[in-house]
Amino acid sequence: MNWQNILHVSFQDPRHMTGGQGVSTLQLCRQELKHGFNVEYLSLRIRGEPEEERFKYYEGRLHVQRISLSDSDNLATPYQGTESDQIKRRMEFHGKALDAIREGYDPKDIVIHLHGFYCVPLLAGALPEYNTMSTYNLLLTPRMDRTGERDEAYEKIRALEILSFYANGKIRAISPGMKDEILCVARDRNNPSIEKMINYYANILGIGVALEENLEERIAIIPHGISEEFFEAPRFLTQPNKVVAWGRVSAEKGFEYLIEAASRLPNKEFLIFGTKGDEERSRRKYCLMLEDMAAKHSNVHLDFREGGVRGAELIKMIDSGEIIAMPSLYESFGLVNGEALARGKPVITTTTAGGKFIMGTEIPSQLPYGYVLANDGRLAEGIFSSLNSFFDSSEQERQAMRRAAFARAQNFKWPNVMDSILGFYNLNPKIITPRIKEEIAV
Repeated sequence: MNWQNILHVSFQDPRHMTGGQGVSTLQLCRQELKHGFNVEYLSLRIRGEPEEERFKYYEGRLHVQRISLSDSDNLATPYQGTESDQIKRRMEFHGKALDAIREGYDPKDIVIHLHGFYCVPLLAGALPEYNTMSTYNLLLTPRMDRTGERDEAYEKIRALEILSFYANGKIRAISPGMKDEILCVARDRNNPSIEKMINYYANILGIGVALEENLEERIAIIPHGISEEFFEAPRFLTQPNKVVAWGRVSAEKGFEYLIEAASRLPNKEFLIFGTKGDEERSRRKYCLMLEDMAAKHSNVHLDFREGGVRGAELIKMIDSGEIIAMPSLYESFGLVNGEALARGKPVITTTTAGGKFIMGTEIPSQLPYGYVLANDGRLAEGIFSSLNSFFDSSEQERQAMRRAAFARAQNFKWPNVMDSILGFYNLNPKIITPRIKEEIAV
């Protein structure tokens, strides 16, 4: 086998990312280029994008191939329309990606890493002769449960998620809580209506699936890595009495609870920024709600943009706050929490799967580097109390929290993650070059 070539398959393209999944996938590409692999990326094409391009990406050139779907020229985002619209789009992407892989890649020469949920991981079941791995960054149905966003596509999505688990020989989750969610969703396979739908999609996609397999034994855990820029970039000036939050503008982020807490702290400044998606109905509605809430409080500032905030500007905006507050209702990993810790920022977050994993606690707690709050209806009160506790502490105590935050973030540096990923690819970590070993040592 000559597995020096790695193909990443994702609905999120390097040029139109909307969340932590896309960011972490692109960071992984960077690390693999740095380790000397040939890295390619397969995604769908949206309006205005070419079907193929190669662009310089840090230590190498990333070859991006994009699949044109029947509605690509009308898409401003891969997630445009209803969930039912997206299922049709994902099914079409599945079929065309399957053809592209079979026609363009020899199983003896390629490792395929599948990212996302349901239709992308389903490619593993259709490509048993290839060395494939799937990482699940989130599951849609648990997110829909927590945010009350169930719609007519809910059972279809549940069936496709279950099918993707059992059709897939090599499943990887990104936190222990995510593994629990996979197992929880998979238990619905005995629901007669769900089982009927599973068989329906398995037949359409030509995927063999054995639901009696012991799924738990096939799920391994890989955390995301935090990009080195967050550890190494120069520190920007922190503004006293400022609280910062950021992420994709979506209901699972719980930003409304932070605004509610901010209304009780008029002498503190709050900045909430992130990626806006006007083409997505539920997220557009949520964005409008946040804008309406923020307009009533002069100390709350929103900065929502198409494409979000990246690079040095992102780091500068994180650095501007004394403390980071991420009141997520659902977070499979929560890359933003790790990035905040890497900037030496104490974090307020919640008992989501990702929040507990990154912060290292299973219960609501005050920790040396932040606060973990119960993910319930009292969240706004918990944020208010935590902020009061932080701002009532001495400068010496706050400095100790900053040091502890930076120390906690070391667990998520890429060099601590890459050996595991290479092992899951069935690649020998010793392939790392002497130059890379030297950098890791430093």
